[in-house]
Amino acid sequence: MSRATLTKSERQIMDLLWRTDRPLSASEIIDLSPDRSWKASYVHILINSLIEKDMIVPTGLARTSRNYARVFVPTTTLAQYSVRVFTEGASLPTEDVVAAVEELLLAAADEPAAISALRKMLDAKKRALKAEEK
Repeated sequence: MSRATLTKSERQIMDLLWRTDRPLSASEIIDLSPDRSWKASYVHILINSLIEKDMIVPTGLARTSRNYARVFVPTTTLAQYSVRVFTEGASLPTEDVVAAVEELLLAAADEPAAISALRKMLDAKKRALKAEEK
């Protein structure tokens, strides 16, 4: 299996971690996943798999009711993961990248703030490319 590819169960855990703005322990992952497709006893196998895929890292310990438990955070954002899946194993031609960005823009809301943010990103990328040329 590809490093970038997540199983359905792994993706459920990652979606939870991406939505949560704090590190979570295995028991919290279980508690916050009432509609999970995996058994609670399987959480440690899923966590180890996500660590091996460099999707999460342990960031310390948190006190639980009786002991301490490792807590985990994502190593990448959902957007970064999506790009990694989209581009894995492929050297994308410029026209494919432009077409993908165009489709994302068409699917996004028509908000001036989003357009302004995109313009700033494109300007920053242009400056970086010009700096590399020198």
